[in-house]
Amino acid sequence: MIVSNDFHIYRAVEIAKNEGLDMKGMPAKTPKVSLLKSYTREYLAITKYYLTGLIGR
Repeated sequence: MIVSNDFHIYRAVEIAKNEGLDMKGMPAKTPKVSLLKSYTREYLAITKYYLTGLIGR
């Protein structure tokens, strides 16, 4: 089980899958004040991981 902020669960679970782990995610709420910044950063991180092949293999 991976516990992280709700915006980060998708990438964390995908990285675990690439490492051969069968993980589920349990999201924690992100404070409203940091939603835009957090989701923007996560979008860029997911894009980077797809381009470098670290997720989506």
